[in-house]
Amino acid sequence: MSKIMTNVERELRRTKPLISFIRSNEIVSFLKKQGIELDQLRCFKCGVKINRENIGAIINDRGKVIAICKACLRNTTIFALYREFMEEEK
Repeated sequence: MSKIMTNVERELRRTKPLISFIRSNEIVSFLKKQGIELDQLRCFKCGVKINRENIGAIINDRGKVIAICKACLRNTTIFALYREFMEEEK
């Protein structure tokens, strides 16, 4: 097993992802409740500006909101996203 996957598995022992789904037309109101405007967000992976048409996922980690565009979400896995997020946190 690769060192990266070992690190991801170790982190997942300490924290568990909670995945919930929201309707597309409810995303803006959800973000406003978090104090975030949709046009403030950029994709965590590629940096493209997030809008109603290209939003793929929102990840909320202890109050830090991360957006992923549809294109990047199609080309990744939850493990890869988690690994990249953990790398950025270091």
